[in-house]
Amino acid sequence: MADITISKRRRVSGLVTAGGGAAGGGVILKSSSSIPGPPGPPGPQGEPGLTGIPGSVGARGFDGGISFLFDGNTADEDPGIGRVRFDNATPASVTNAYMSIIEAFNNDISTWIQSWDDASTSVRGTLIFKENNTGQILIYNITGAITLEESSSSGTGDEGYCIIPLTYVAGTTMYDVMDLVMVQFVPASGGGGGTPFQTATFAATINIDCTTYKDWICTITGDCTINLTNASDGDAGMLELIIAADSSTGSVTITFGTGWTKKMGLTDVDGGDAADNIISWRKVGADNVVYTIAQIEV
Repeated sequence: MADITISKRRRVSGLVTAGGGAAGGGVILKSSSSIPGPPGPPGPQGEPGLTGIPGSVGARGFDGGISFLFDGNTADEDPGIGRVRFDNATPASVTNAYMSIIEAFNNDISTWIQSWDDASTSVRGTLIFKENNTGQILIYNITGAITLEESSSSGTGDEGYCIIPLTYVAGTTMYDVMDLVMVQFVPASGGGGGTPFQTATFAATINIDCTTYKDWICTITGDCTINLTNASDGDAGMLELIIAADSSTGSVTITFGTGWTKKMGLTDVDGGDAADNIISWRKVGADNVVYTIAQIEV
C-alpha cells in the first residue's frame, strides 16, 4: 500500500523580496509528513546452522558383579565396609579372602555370602575377582566352610566380615589398594567330586552340553564355533578358552553360536596366541543366556 501524504500550509508574512521590499499578502510554505504502512509478512526461515562438535565420551560403566574396594592389608581382621582383602600379596599363595558383609554401595549381602559354601562337594563354588577398569581377573575355588566374624573394631561403623577359604585357580597380578573390584560367584559344578571344570575336545564346532556339567575348559587350536546346549533356567557356569601358543595362524576366530544370546560388558574374546579367556554365563528364562568375558593376564 502506498504512503498517504498530507500537506500542511503555513502563512509567513513580511517576506523580503529581492528588491528589498516586503512581499504583500505573505507566502504559503508547504511541508509534508508520511504515516508508515503496516509491516510486511515475515521473510523465509534461514538455513539451519552447522552441527556442533560432539561431546566427550562418558565415563566407563561398571562390569557385572558385586562391587568392593580392594584393601592391601593381609591381616585376618575386618577390612572395613565395602572392602575385601586377601591373606597374601601373591595371587597364587592366597588361601583366604576377608570380605566385608557390606558391599561398596552399602548393601548387606551377608546371607548371600554365607550361602556360597552350601554345596556338599569339596569345591563349593568359584569366585571371580575382576578389576573394573583394566579387566584383570583372579579366580579361586571355595574349598571349605565360610565363617562369619563380628567386627573387632567396636564403634568404627564396621559391620563384620566373612572368612572365605580359597584355592588358587588363575591370575597373576595382585590389585592395587582402592582398586574397584567386581566379585562374581559361580556355584559348584553339578557333577560333584570337587572337579569344577570338564575338558571339551577341540573341533570346528564345539557343543558345550550342560545336562550334567556347567563348567568347561577347552584348548583352542583353530577357528571354531561354540554352542551352549541343554542349559535350564537359572543354570550358571564358566567356560575357559585357552588359545594354543602354537596356533597355525597366530590368531583364531571364535564364534559364539547357538545358546549365547546377550554379551554383557565391553570385553571381547581374545583369539591371540596363548590368550586365556574366561566366560561366565547364566541362563535366564527359556531362551536367553547372558555372559561376560574376561582375560587372564599371562
